[in-house]
Amino acid sequence: EDGRDGVYCTENLTVTSNGGNIFMPSVSSGNTPPTSLTLSAGTGSINLGLGVFNPNVGTVTDNSAEKVLSTKLQVTDGNLHLNSIPVLLENTNTISATGSISTGSIEVNQDNVSLTISAGTSITVGNIGTLQLSSYYPKSVTIGSGTLANITSIRTSGGDITITPPAVVSQDAVIETPEGNISFGSTVNGAHNLTLIAGALKSISFGAAIGNTTPLSSLKIQAYRDWE
Repeated sequence: EDGRDGVYCTENLTVTSNGGNIFMPSVSSGNTPPTSLTLSAGTGSINLGLGVFNPNVGTVTDNSAEKVLSTKLQVTDGNLHLNSIPVLLENTNTISATGSISTGSIEVNQDNVSLTISAGTSITVGNIGTLQLSSYYPKSVTIGSGTLANITSIRTSGGDITITPPAVVSQDAVIETPEGNISFGSTVNGAHNLTLIAGALKSISFGAAIGNTTPLSSLKIQAYRDWE
């Protein structure tokens, strides 16, 4: 499916490719209430191109795909649900929605990208900086707003890792930055092992209780050592 000139939705839109790729350089709508967009590529990939979801494009859902590529993932009036699909951000640093966000792993395709994720409600993300789709770690990672952040492993090339909302560790995880600080702005919970590795002479800080509702299985804190 190829919407090479962009897509303007006049009603709710579902696009299914049954294994082929889906390409949409931009999506917009003038509808009130907001239009919803549902994409299913099966084993194909979804390329959202400019990915500018203008006002009145509400919930965006990707039911299935090998991966999602986009230069911008911003939903201005609803949710962004990519489920567990891996995301490769091309020349951008922002994932945002006024509602909730759910994605698989997140990677960037160039060096020195400071990644920011923000939502009006909950955020659920897979591993960030896995080097499965790209050769670059994000420079820094900020989960800046949201009511809850469900997190797994995060790795940066050296910048800070900041998680502002209450955090829930959804599987055994390593959060690591070779040269930066790690900070949690609120509580940290989850019945899993959590390892935090910050730069030498840098800090790891917590804004509230650890394990106040669901204790961590274990917590390991250490300084980064490049021979490990």
